[in-house]
Formats: sequence, C-alpha cells, structure tokens
Amino acid sequence: MESDSSIAGLCDAVIADLDALSAEAVDRIRERLPTYLVVPPDEHRESTRQQFLVTLRLLADRPADTHPAGPEFERAQQLGRQRALQGLTLANVIESFHIGSRELWRALVEHAPEPTTELLHAGGLLWDLVHAGTTAVAMGHDDATRTAQAVRANRRALLFELLEQGHPTEEARTLAAALGLDPDGMFRAACTPSEAWSDVQLQGLQHALDDGPAPALCSRRGTTVVTVFQTVASSVVVDAIRHVRPDMSVGLGLARRGLEGATTSIGDARRALALVRGRAQTADFDECWLPAILFEHREELAPMLAKGAEIAARHPHLAEAVSAFAQSGFSASAAARRLHLHPNSLAYRLERWQQLTGWDLRTVDGLVRSMVAPALS
Repeated sequence: MESDSSIAGLCDAVIADLDALSAEAVDRIRERLPTYLVVPPDEHRESTRQQFLVTLRLLADRPADTHPAGPEFERAQQLGRQRALQGLTLANVIESFHIGSRELWRALVEHAPEPTTELLHAGGLLWDLVHAGTTAVAMGHDDATRTAQAVRANRRALLFELLEQGHPTEEARTLAAALGLDPDGMFRAACTPSEAWSDVQLQGLQHALDDGPAPALCSRRGTTVVTVFQTVASSVVVDAIRHVRPDMSVGLGLARRGLEGATTSIGDARRALALVRGRAQTADFDECWLPAILFEHREELAPMLAKGAEIAARHPHLAEAVSAFAQSGFSASAAARRLHLHPNSLAYRLERWQQLTGWDLRTVDGLVRSMVAPALS
C-alpha cells in the first residue's frame, strides 16, 4: 500500500498492522520487564492493542486537549488498578507505557515517506498523550494500592485480635492464608514496647517486612508491638525493627506450630521483653525462659532473691561473671575467654559472688538463685 504522508493516513497504515505491532511491543516489554510475566500474554497483547488504537485515533483527530476524558480516562485508570492487583509496581507500569509508545512512534516513522514538520508535531502530541495516559494509570494504580493496603491492614488487625483470643478459628486460618502465612506452619513472635512507636514508624516497619524474604506481620497490641513471622531468621526481623528504631528492646518467642503456637509464642516474646524493657537489648525466650517466667512473680520471690539482686546492682561485673560461667558449660576458662579475662580474674569474681551472696554455684539452688536474681532486679 502506498504510504499517505498525512498524519491521519499514517495512523490508518499503522492500524492496519496493529496486531503484529502490539505483539512485537509486548515481546519487547516482557523482555525488558520480567515482572510483566505475571500478566497473561493474551490479556497483555489486547490491552496494548487497545492502548495503541486509542492513541492512534487521537493522533489522527489531533485533539486540542490531550488529557483523556470519558471512556479513555476510565480505561486507563482501570488498567492501572488491574496492574496494581497483579502486583506490578507503578514504575514498571509507566516504563511499559514508554516502551510501547517508542514502538508505536517507530512504526509511524517507518510508514512516513519522509520526515515532515507535521510528523514532528505528531511526535510531540504522542508524548503528550503518553503523559496524560500514564497520569490516569497512576491514579488507578494508587487507588487500587491504597484499597489493597487498607484491606490487608484490616485483615492483619483482625488476625491479631483472633490470635489474642488463643483459640484458632476457621476465620483465623482463612485470614492467615490470605496474608501469605501457613496456618499449620511454625510461627515465631517478636515484641517491642508500643509506646516507643509512632504510627508512621510502625507503617515503615510493616513496609520493610513486606519487602523481606518471607511474610511477616506487625500490629500494635496494647502495651506491645507484636510481629509474627515464619520461615525467616529472627535476626532479619530484629534488624528490620532496629533499622526503624535502633534503640529498641526486643523480646523473642519460641518457634511453635500452628496458630495456637503463634499465640503462645507471642506470650513468650512478651515475657522475654519484660527482662530487657527500656534497654536496647534482645532477649530470646529460648535462652532466658526461667527468669522470664519467674519475672511475673518477682514480688513474691523478692525475699528469697533480694540479696543477689542487691549485689548484682552494686557489682554488675560479678553477675556478668556468673552468667558467663553458666553459659560456658560451667567452664571457668571458657567463661574467662568469653569475657576477655584472665582465668584467675574470672575465678576471683565467682568466689567473690559466692562470698557476698552466700550462694554456692556448685549447687542447683545456688546456681538458680544466682542466675535469676540479677534478671529480676
């Protein structure tokens, strides 16, 4: 067919080859943006074809106002919503528009017998239309993203409320699965003091967790901010927390199975947190379970442990030596290495602790008292 030099003629010529052009543009987009592989190929080709067709018709009509209106505006918004629900970022959606529009411009130039002022004017108009179209797409994408985030936030809050009740229901299982969790898998919890978190910081933590390697959810629950996670190392969660709040104290619960286990792990984490609240330290229930459990009874135990608590407060280096001794398999030499001390210095500290408290570290009672008293002080 002989090429028509008018813009309307060029647009008609490209429309005649639109199926092939759309397929080629889609191939280029999916090659450059692998995230678009989540979009079914037929759907992708059809949406690109419709985008090209609307653009070409507007170019042929040369509208004075390049902002899409009516059906064109709604179509672009709906496409943005759809791509957001498919998990595509707005940056990728806009980049796909640019890639496709470059292919469309290339086709117009190839059909033109020679460059003309009219063609250059059409190029400016084309990119005005691209800008207007991506603006509409961005509005739809943002609307869907906000809606999806609100729905997800409501699901998170409801799941945590059901976990607090301690008896998993079918609703809780459904919510957990919808949020990417395995209701029958292993759960761990981390707790931090809620008064230390602003709403903006808490949103920042959830965003950081969403970008992590596995699902993790956080929520403000009374006096604590609770994070529940699966299949990811606790250090990753603690790092995410400390990235937002470097001074945060953190309590970690045991890994436990199922939603009932998640509830129990939350309790573990809260007990562990009580031992380090107000300090930028991490307490793992697996390592401090005895003092964590007894902390709730510290007033009842005070008469039995007061002497050790007082000595630990006055001589923290002695309590540190006792803790290192216990954590080193009751090996004085290993404890000395742990604290970067000479073995004789470590031995002196242990002996001094026993003298001041009257508790013999070689007995179960003396060792337990020595380990628990500093933690409960």
